[in-house]
Amino acid sequence: MIKKRNILTVLVFACFLLFSRSVLAETVALPLSLDSQLLRSMIIKAAYTDEGRTAVLAGHRGGCKSIVLSEPRYVIRDNSLVFETRVFIQAGFSIGETCILPTSWEGYVALTQVPVIDDRWVLSFRTIESEVYNQDHEPARVMGFFWNLIKSHVFEYLSQITINLAPPVEDLRLFTRDVFPAALQENARRILDSFRPGKVETREESITVEILAEVGQEEREGKSDEEVLEQEEVDRFITLWETWDAYFVQMITALPREKLSAGERELILDVLLDARHGFEDELLESGGKTDFVRKQFIEAWGRLSPIFRKRMSDDPARPVLDYLAFFTASDALVALDKLGPGLGIEISRNGLIHLARLISSKDITDLPYAFVVDEDLRSILGLGDPLPLTEPSFDGESIEIAPEEFKPEEKEWLLHVKGFFIATAWAGTDPKQAFRDRITPWLVPKGDVMAYLNRVKLLLNEASTKVFSKTDLDRGLSEFYNLLVLSTAWQETCFRQFVIERGKATYLRSYNHTSVGIMQINERVWRGIYDLNHLRWDIVYNATAGCEILSLYLKKYGLPDTEKTGSGKPPDHETLARSVYAVYSGGPGHLRKWKDALAKGRPGVIDKLFLEKYRWVCSSQWEQIGGCL
Repeated sequence: MIKKRNILTVLVFACFLLFSRSVLAETVALPLSLDSQLLRSMIIKAAYTDEGRTAVLAGHRGGCKSIVLSEPRYVIRDNSLVFETRVFIQAGFSIGETCILPTSWEGYVALTQVPVIDDRWVLSFRTIESEVYNQDHEPARVMGFFWNLIKSHVFEYLSQITINLAPPVEDLRLFTRDVFPAALQENARRILDSFRPGKVETREESITVEILAEVGQEEREGKSDEEVLEQEEVDRFITLWETWDAYFVQMITALPREKLSAGERELILDVLLDARHGFEDELLESGGKTDFVRKQFIEAWGRLSPIFRKRMSDDPARPVLDYLAFFTASDALVALDKLGPGLGIEISRNGLIHLARLISSKDITDLPYAFVVDEDLRSILGLGDPLPLTEPSFDGESIEIAPEEFKPEEKEWLLHVKGFFIATAWAGTDPKQAFRDRITPWLVPKGDVMAYLNRVKLLLNEASTKVFSKTDLDRGLSEFYNLLVLSTAWQETCFRQFVIERGKATYLRSYNHTSVGIMQINERVWRGIYDLNHLRWDIVYNATAGCEILSLYLKKYGLPDTEKTGSGKPPDHETLARSVYAVYSGGPGHLRKWKDALAKGRPGVIDKLFLEKYRWVCSSQWEQIGGCL
């Protein structure tokens, strides 16, 4: 009796464990979304494969007997899917090459459909209602002969159209596996093995197929993703973020740039700058958190996904199934992230490479973090051609300078200033000596700093005039813009490109080693947009880059922000200058912080210092330069 009772107890306990596991499991729906534009491209790729994106159901185009479908399109109306296609039918009797008594009908067939997904991930469309329209899109009555052809050929052909969604689902499996760290691969396997089709919903502008997955409670228990990294993990954090940044550039340069609107380019630039400035802030404030890259990925995708769906899904000639896999994987990461930090997902290098391959026409094997100018990136962002490189640049960290080289003659520095704005030849047999000669005028002398300041002012005036002439800014802002450039250079570096350390000249770096040169161009933020070595060692290149950035921020943030006041008055130049500098010093996200501080009457120290420099420049108080030189 005791043995039977023990056996019963064990069975009950086992059932309890199984029941507990099933209760604790949570069904998660990952979205696979097809908007009407992507759906149209996929239907053309699957069913309109004849010349001119048509489907010839009988005869041949232009023949005496033919049925030709063209111009397919989807619209989603009142949460219903409506498929429409143009139909051309011609019937006659052929005698040799002559068509006797040809008669034809041309119009449109519209089908209200219900999308259906099966267990093999094949999407089909069940027609519940049909309409026929004439060429003017008015309801039409079709004579019996043509109506019979529409029913027997057109409806039958359209009812057989299917889309195989198994490839993008398999891509999602591969990507999802990569976002789980090695220690959680068993958890990943359980989730991936549970993938199955769920409901298909038609709403707003898309069809959404649910990819159902089971996530157990044990996968939800883990350390908080807000945990600060240990010191030894910081390098890995930086390396992963650099891979993410390289992927981000690869992602946005895959967009068809000829289709992008000015507003879309501006949004892409916003997101890129926010991500890069955000990384700098994160690294300085906490050294990095385990969830940072994932959060940046999700935020960037949330802001940019409408652009990708709109611009990458309208061309059937492109690999639309790969694009669908890319959209689905990105959407799935957002859905998984909502489950909380305990799931343990991460953005991995392999996962980013996998996504890059889906959207790139290049053979992606890695995502290098390189500091070369990327013309595709500049084009996508609407920044135009790269800055010209008129001189070879030095690629070292420092160069020895003799004491006598601190006293350039006036003729020499004037030639150097003018030479930077016209193509000049590399002179001298010793490249290092030639380079020393080039940077000597821009070393701050121990004596008369006003002569040095005049050289730099002339250089900055030349650079700002050249950059401003290429913008579409109001010509009346020219003087203000020049003052803004001078004030920024004063605040950022006290007009210095180089400093002397232990008898060697080196480029000026910011205290946190992120920004370089007279205009303190942040190397990570502007990676791929400007040349790294020229930013460091070419004062005019650095000054011109700073002028470009200031003109961009003036147009994109400063002027629109001051116009929002609605007062109808010209913007106050002091406030305008401070708002532009707020973005210049901290990125687009810093503008709101600056405005909030200003509204509370508590401007920051940096803002106060910049305003001081701006007022000195406006009133020509150049003698104040002694405070920093």
